[in-house]
Amino acid sequence: MVLENPYPPYFEWLFSAGTTPGAFWIWLLTVVLFIVASLFVAWIISSVRNGPMKAGDLIFRTLVSLVDDLAHTSPRRVFALAKLAVQESIRRRVLAGFIVFVLILLFAGWFLNPGKTDPAELYLSFVLTATSYLILFMALVLSAFSLPADIQNKTIYTIVTKPVRPTEIVLGRTVGFAAVSTALLVVMCG
Repeated sequence: MVLENPYPPYFEWLFSAGTTPGAFWIWLLTVVLFIVASLFVAWIISSVRNGPMKAGDLIFRTLVSLVDDLAHTSPRRVFALAKLAVQESIRRRVLAGFIVFVLILLFAGWFLNPGKTDPAELYLSFVLTATSYLILFMALVLSAFSLPADIQNKTIYTIVTKPVRPTEIVLGRTVGFAAVSTALLVVMCG
């Protein structure tokens, strides 16, 4: 496969590639714009319900409590909850579903057009696209059904009764599901 443009060095790509901004700055701008847009939508919804002055006050108090909550977050509790999320993922037979999807992916390769002029590009794009969708689907299913299953099995009550902040629960779950998704990607990459 012929490359039209050579890959830039990592730090050049990350921070600056000549006249264009680097990937880090684009990501940071996207995050800031998302936060500002979310706060604006929250202010509009709260303004409709409570009036504009009270909406601003509520959003400010929420942000102050969020900063206080994040300042008192314990990494030990977050990683303990992440470990619990990984163990629950293994117990829920995520690996069995993952193996089924990998087998489907393997057999789907038989139905690709081998007569194409560049079959390596076809197989590579197919595998990368299928892997992306597979991991996205597994992460979505895993995270979407985790909390309702905990409520139904009443295992959430053992977590909530401990001295754990709600942000630590959310952050621990997120880290745990990210670890499971990363492990699945590592297994798929060989």
